[in-house]
Amino acid sequence: MGMRTGTEIISDALKLLGNETIDTEAQVWLNNILARLYEDFRWPFQEKSASGTVTAGASAIALPVDFLDFWDRNGLRIQDSSGNLFRVVPLQADDFDLIRQPSESGRPEKARIDLAEMEWQPYPTPDIAYTWLLRYKKSFTEITDFSASIDFPNDTLLTQALFVRGLQFEDDDRYSVELGVLEAMTKRFRRGYNVSPTKGTAMRFQSQTFKGISAFK
Repeated sequence: MGMRTGTEIISDALKLLGNETIDTEAQVWLNNILARLYEDFRWPFQEKSASGTVTAGASAIALPVDFLDFWDRNGLRIQDSSGNLFRVVPLQADDFDLIRQPSESGRPEKARIDLAEMEWQPYPTPDIAYTWLLRYKKSFTEITDFSASIDFPNDTLLTQALFVRGLQFEDDDRYSVELGVLEAMTKRFRRGYNVSPTKGTAMRFQSQTFKGISAFK
């Protein structure tokens, strides 16, 4: 699984559909399906790490361009010059604003996560330089080369999802039955992988928006 190209997956799905003329539409659908799978679930291959320096007095640190969420509750840490590690607790904007005193400096303990600017703001303002360590969930990169292998470890699921989207597009009577097949496949595949540990009271900046596999469009 996971070694087939986008073109192969599209071809298989459209053969099942019985209409191989809508490959352009299918490319858009496949990107949409993968984007939803990356955003709404948590797959082991999405885990990435990054690090950098928090300088003294820094007010904002850039997040990686493919950052989507923290991988776990210890996903953001800082390290001092002695090698000591400290967890930094991410907060949403309104909680951060309640505690923030702009003049306070010291070892950062909390951070405001700004996904609009793709940065995090430390609090207190660092009094010395630290190393920041980030473990995160990467976002989906849109496919432009459909002759390349798809970065998802279950091409059978992708084929079925694309097939179902095609049935929806053509208002095909098979849609309801095949949607049920797809939802069962998805449930089996995602079991045990997809409870984000960062959806607690201190991590509400990314809401749970998944509305079911039928929303792939």
